[in-house]
Amino acid sequence: MTGGTVGSRSEPLSGREKLVRLSEAGDQLDILAGPHVSAVLEKGGIETILRQPLNMLSENMTPDHWVAVGREIKRLIAKEDPEGILVLHGTDTMSFTSAALSFMLAGIKVPVVLTGSNRPPNEPDTDADTNIADAMIALQHLSPGVYLSFAGRPNAKSRVHDGVSVRKARGSGPAFISAGRVHVAEVSWGSFEWTLKNRSATGTPQDGPDSFRIAADDRVMRIDLHPGINLKALADTLICEGYRGAVMTLYPALTGPFEPEKSSVPRFAETCAEHEIVLALTMNAQPVGVQNAYESKLLLEETGAVLLPVIPELALVKLMWALGWSEDYSQVREILGAEVCNEFGGKPI
Repeated sequence: MTGGTVGSRSEPLSGREKLVRLSEAGDQLDILAGPHVSAVLEKGGIETILRQPLNMLSENMTPDHWVAVGREIKRLIAKEDPEGILVLHGTDTMSFTSAALSFMLAGIKVPVVLTGSNRPPNEPDTDADTNIADAMIALQHLSPGVYLSFAGRPNAKSRVHDGVSVRKARGSGPAFISAGRVHVAEVSWGSFEWTLKNRSATGTPQDGPDSFRIAADDRVMRIDLHPGINLKALADTLICEGYRGAVMTLYPALTGPFEPEKSSVPRFAETCAEHEIVLALTMNAQPVGVQNAYESKLLLEETGAVLLPVIPELALVKLMWALGWSEDYSQVREILGAEVCNEFGGKPI
């Protein structure tokens, strides 16, 4: 699906404003006209306003586009004061955008839900109508924060994930999962149900949209360790190409090689520090904790790298966001290691 941002408000829109462009050829389709979506809008007495900051395939998105969506949401909140915001997004990079918006909009006072579809809304057996309808139902129940809702099939239930733990795990069907935790809620046949018990918001809200930190810097390289990796060559590339950060995925026990020299993670980390390249260390498995005493981990702790016990996608997005926020190496490291309060249950991210 192409990008769009929908906010609920008390004034009706003209039919033209409900249209979302599906292609550069000018094809149009009213994505709010499906039977399930229409029923939700009518039953809830929901009026909508639509903005389209982007019109592109999600696989072509960059961090600059996260910023564009974030700024559009900021404007929408400032001008229209919506009770909830729905972001329509392609599935390939939707989880990256949800993580980025979680950081950029931390402290937001309304729920933001991203959804999309496996099949375009103008194709037979599309799941778009179900996904959009369920996302709108979820918006009426969720506490403030950023979420991703997805069913993946016309008659399946939607699972609602918090924006910082979701990842795309399948190419079709129920494509999204919550990594290392249970999903937040489910929507089935018009019924919303929490799957997490404690949903009270305890975080400190922001003063308003002017306090959102909407920024990103794409000068970050993601590195997955493997036996025989040439980290020296990668360090040379980072330096020569002007990268400001790197996210390295360690082995599941939070370890990495320290020999031979070309593969040494501690040496790579030291080189990054010498050139003020911020290095974040993460893992691609459920966190095992940070208390292991393997020699390679002890060496890593002395290099100045920032250990983030989160999935690589989230570490990557958080580093890009932190680098967009500040030009100062030390401050970026501080921001990266700090907890950012998301109004999703007051949960730090």
